[in-house]
Amino acid sequence: MTIFSHYFIDRLSAYGEYAVINHAQDEFCDVTVLPIPGGNPSANNPVPNALVGKMSDESKWRSHIFNFGLYYDISPQVSLGFLWQAPVGRRNAYRSGTVLISSTFRF
Repeated sequence: MTIFSHYFIDRLSAYGEYAVINHAQDEFCDVTVLPIPGGNPSANNPVPNALVGKMSDESKWRSHIFNFGLYYDISPQVSLGFLWQAPVGRRNAYRSGTVLISSTFRF
């Protein structure tokens, strides 16, 4: 869901978005550990089934993210912006928040 308001106060615009990102479960087959460069070339060993099962179980993830942004037009060619990205909910996903400050110059 996205909401955008262009110049809702003088030259200030706002943007809001709620996104759900869903990654389905991966399937692994014939997983082999390759040797480290410069190591023993005959060390190609298969990964135990328990680890393959764990990798498969943990490959499914979901993240709910809220994005909010503001930008202000100082002049028709110059604007300043601010973006905030916040995780709302997650499952097997990294929790990270992001802040972005930008300036735009058009020639």
